[in-house]
Amino acid sequence: MVRRALVHDVAVASVGPVMTASLEAQGIPPDIIPLHPKMPALIKAAAENAHAVLSVKRQGLYSRTEQG
Repeated sequence: MVRRALVHDVAVASVGPVMTASLEAQGIPPDIIPLHPKMPALIKAAAENAHAVLSVKRQGLYSRTEQG
């Protein structure tokens, strides 16, 4: 149930390549990955893209977003 929620109902953000690899190894693809692997960039990318990611997920579509 948690995995389904993460894949279908939550905007999953990853701070960098190590976290992205860990999420993907668990079958949870990140939706938002900042161009620079730093926390401020992650917060900015999540704030700018979470709404769009959730809109797409709620429509039954999937799109991964990489933003700076």
